[in-house]
Amino acid sequence: MEMPPGTNNPPGTVCRLNRTLYGLKQSGRYWNITVTDAILQELSELHFRRSEFDHCMFISRTENTVVIIVIYVDDLLLFSNDRASLDKAKKLLARKFEMKDMGIAKRYLGIDITRNRKDRTLKLDQSAYITDVINRYDMADSKTVSIPLDPSLPLQKSKDGDTRADGTQYRQINGSLAYGAIHTRADIAFSVSKLCQFNSDPNQTHHAAVKHVLRYLNGTKDLSIVYGGTSKNTPLKVVGYTDASWGDDLDNRRSTTGFAFMLNGGLISFESKRQPTVALSTMEAETMALCQGAKEAISLQRLLADIQGTPISMITIHVDNQAAISHTKDPTDHARTKHIDIKHQFTREAFANGAIDVVYIPTGDMIADVLTKPLPRIKHERCITAMGMKMD
Repeated sequence: MEMPPGTNNPPGTVCRLNRTLYGLKQSGRYWNITVTDAILQELSELHFRRSEFDHCMFISRTENTVVIIVIYVDDLLLFSNDRASLDKAKKLLARKFEMKDMGIAKRYLGIDITRNRKDRTLKLDQSAYITDVINRYDMADSKTVSIPLDPSLPLQKSKDGDTRADGTQYRQINGSLAYGAIHTRADIAFSVSKLCQFNSDPNQTHHAAVKHVLRYLNGTKDLSIVYGGTSKNTPLKVVGYTDASWGDDLDNRRSTTGFAFMLNGGLISFESKRQPTVALSTMEAETMALCQGAKEAISLQRLLADIQGTPISMITIHVDNQAAISHTKDPTDHARTKHIDIKHQFTREAFANGAIDVVYIPTGDMIADVLTKPLPRIKHERCITAMGMKMD
């Protein structure tokens, strides 16, 4: 940033800004403060309050009416069960900001929203965004594949003698894929997480693998998450799944955590992430994964209770490892587990307090398996279908 023409600043001096400028590090923070103050003050007659569990969500609730505002920078989504209250909130916001009403939400942050009122379903997809990514990297005419990564392909850090790939393009593709992987495309979450580990020094094997993901997306660009199809008075019920792939990282032998949470038949939260420490057994790896799932379950429980206005029932988490369940419910074998980091013992307390329940599920029915490792086609399709992901 340079001083504007006509100013005369002695060497070693700086200018103090009276207001933020677009692009500065602090600008996002100050904009959030501005829009928060506007909602709490300009809409005071609607008695909005900021959610304690998501500071970008504001809730107005009366006896029979609820209005919710969700903000992402300068894009706002408004929800209500009363049209008059919704219109009033828009009108009051328009007093403070120059706004454009886009009508019924059909696309938000690159996510397409489709409602079927007759069937009582809501569909989220990123087909337009994925099509743009495929075209950007000239993969529109590529031969499609049925899985994002080949289970038989070992991926490791580059070694001396390996042919290096174009690192800039490799990172660009991974960045483009990541936006889909963290929103609606859980089916590529593990693949993107794994391939991003080689961003600093990719070789041709890594580059071929990331192109393989693009070929998979070329054949599944219309895959979406579908919610609903239940009766009007069906209570909100969240169901969770956690899994781990023990020692699957060939470079440091760390394991991979995967968790998925479902609501009304569709995926609402998921993660695929390498564990921070080496696990000495499958039980330990599954315990670490369960800890991450328990934290997410409690967060979702509080957030949904805040939205609904009434408490959410205990969240059940499914685990396919009997030893990890036993360790959570009745930790008797202290000698085998005393080395596990204390933060991973959080699950015991969450279970004892009644925040979560932990139940066993056979490995063949574990839908979070797709978040921990590459799977063969049949198992891959079974997992994503169970997550509520469907093709048009």
